[in-house]
Amino acid sequence: MRFLGAKSRKEFEKMAKEDFYIDEAYEMLKHMSADEKKRLEYEAREKAWMKY
Repeated sequence: MRFLGAKSRKEFEKMAKEDFYIDEAYEMLKHMSADEKKRLEYEAREKAWMKY
């Protein structure tokens, strides 16, 4: 819930330093939001993985 409640990049970075799982979620969020093409590629991989 802390992760979802963060309001700034600084809050995300602080939480990521304190908790391994939040760090993973933050890295995934940064990766997914980098650009639209990458996000669509990521979503396609996730869908394929879920079907598998």
